[in-house]
Amino acid sequence: PPPVCAMRWLAQLATLRPLLQLRPAPAARLPPLYRTASTASAPNAAPLYVPLSTERRPRGVKEQVLPTSALTPERYAWVASFKNPPVKTGLVKLNEYIFGAPPRLDILHRVVVYQRRLWWQGTAKIKGRAEVRGGGRKPWQQKKTGRARHGSIRSPLWRGGGKIHGPIPGDRSISLPKKVRSLGLRVALSVKYAQGDLVVVDSLNLESHKTKHLAQLVKRHGWQKPLLLAGPQVEEELLLASSNMPDVLLLPATSVNVYDLLNQHTLVICPETIAYLEERLCPAGERAQFFLEQPEVVTQLQSGDGEEAKEGKTEEERR
Repeated sequence: PPPVCAMRWLAQLATLRPLLQLRPAPAARLPPLYRTASTASAPNAAPLYVPLSTERRPRGVKEQVLPTSALTPERYAWVASFKNPPVKTGLVKLNEYIFGAPPRLDILHRVVVYQRRLWWQGTAKIKGRAEVRGGGRKPWQQKKTGRARHGSIRSPLWRGGGKIHGPIPGDRSISLPKKVRSLGLRVALSVKYAQGDLVVVDSLNLESHKTKHLAQLVKRHGWQKPLLLAGPQVEEELLLASSNMPDVLLLPATSVNVYDLLNQHTLVICPETIAYLEERLCPAGERAQFFLEQPEVVTQLQSGDGEEAKEGKTEEERR
């Protein structure tokens, strides 16, 4: 049987499954987003294997990250109009390194524990027997009374006495490598994309600061408990409109974190946010190899594209 520590670890991982809405893959097959790479160019090469956190990698099989397009399909997302919900303005190509990471539940659990321990104030304090008032003299003599021997009425055995092994003020935070935190953020974004909870809009600009306007847009889009991830700077109108909505969370791109990504249901981002995430999470050496520097609209789905082409307008004028 597995040791007790391993069983506790698996129980902690199971608490994240309702948030991610993931089903554990059977041991006989790989996760649905990835497949075993067996190409004709390398018939003797060991197959690539991406196990879930609860699986054990078979002997002789290498575990590798799959950022290349040979193993993961290219990822695209519709660009919706923020002010006109039914309208689709185009199609944007997403970064495979950021939005195509394997679902590592163990990494998500480590990052969530790291964040929650950072928020721990650590101000809990109880009084020991030396700090409780009273109890200066011996309640009765040591012998000849027939009672149990005691030296103070503020002993932990007495009612109203001090407490033992209680919490004291201190720092409860833990350290976590920067690469693990970055991987956790990429895994959370990839899970949102794989589940269909990632929405890309053209912009997050509101003409009014009224809460009812934003509430109407959220209802028309059909977003459930959305996380509005704006650019590095948030507009004041959007900040005022969302401050009175308990289910809507607005964050700048600089404050994106794993806990809020898992706690909210729908992730709403704009092209500025995608550009910031690529600059922050993508290594400089691989950015030019796998991604675009700026998110470009691949296909324009506007009804007047053909007429504008006949008039001789350039691509920049049509945009």
